[in-house]
Order: sequence, then structure tokens, then C-alpha cells
Amino acid sequence: MIELLEGFWIDPWDVVIIKRIDDKSCLLYATGEGAMDGHVLEYTAEEVVQAVMDAREESGEVEEE
Repeated sequence: MIELLEGFWIDPWDVVIIKRIDDKSCLLYATGEGAMDGHVLEYTAEEVVQAVMDAREESGEVEEE
């Protein structure tokens, strides 16, 4: 589990979509969430993608793309 925002923990392997909203925020969808269930994060999409990828690498179980 990683804490992306204060009090917002997520399993990096359950992240399925990260979508840019604008230059300062993005949407994050986890496994099983519908189109209306995404989480708005006040971070750039690139920052969130990097945090998720870093957490996956730290687990030692990175899947090949």
C-alpha cells in the first residue's frame, strides 16, 4: 500500500487508469470502479504514475510491459 495523499492509501497493483484532468490534477481509477467512481487527485498525472510505478518496483514484482 502507498499513501498518495494524506489519508488516501491504495494498493499500487489495483490502479488501472490515471487520467489527466489539467496541468495540476488527475483522476485515478482502481480495479472494479465504474466511470463515476474515480478519485480526483490534486497532483499531475505524471507524478501519480511515477508514485505507482515506484511502489510496484519496491515490491519487487514488476510486471513486464
